Amino acid sequence: MSKRAMQPVVCLSTRKEAPAFIAPRFPILNLDERRLTAALGFILDARWLLPGESIVSILWKFARANGLPGHVLVRLVGADIDPYEGVEPMRDAVDVGHLRRMLKLPGKVLRASLLKAGQRGRHHPVFRYFRQCILLAHHSVTDQMFSENRCPAHRRKLETQCHRCGRETPYILNTSLVGSPYRCAQ
Repeated sequence: MSKRAMQPVVCLSTRKEAPAFIAPRFPILNLDERRLTAALGFILDARWLLPGESIVSILWKFARANGLPGHVLVRLVGADIDPYEGVEPMRDAVDVGHLRRMLKLPGKVLRASLLKAGQRGRHHPVFRYFRQCILLAHHSVTDQMFSENRCPAHRRKLETQCHRCGRETPYILNTSLVGSPYRCAQ
């Protein structure tokens, strides 16, 4: 073999050299997720909600309609909340005014979707659901109450464990729960 055959092949094209990269005329803007705004607005129709809808269910519907990830949605709940650690879905822990402005929902609907501050210790600490309701894109705030063991609509026993992995998910507004619409957060 000759030394020529061992050398890398080099293209000796006679074409003109490509022009140098020209910087774009407009700057590329970064999205500040802490100040999330949409130029054309977000999509959430109050008619999609059923009476007694939980804040988790409302955020799931908002996420699906707008293609937003869980960490961005948790930031809507409160600017000072760590999205990965989360917060209990209680009225005194959530910025209802900010949520009302972002989701364009009445404050009454949002307050009803959260647990009352006086109910600490009266709600189940893990996410409880009825599979048929979740398949219909619904989770009720009453599903979390210790006084309820059955789905109010179907009168069937509420579940806490995933059928695939067997794990339970804490009922905390965090990236894993809010970012896993209608499926196991684990």
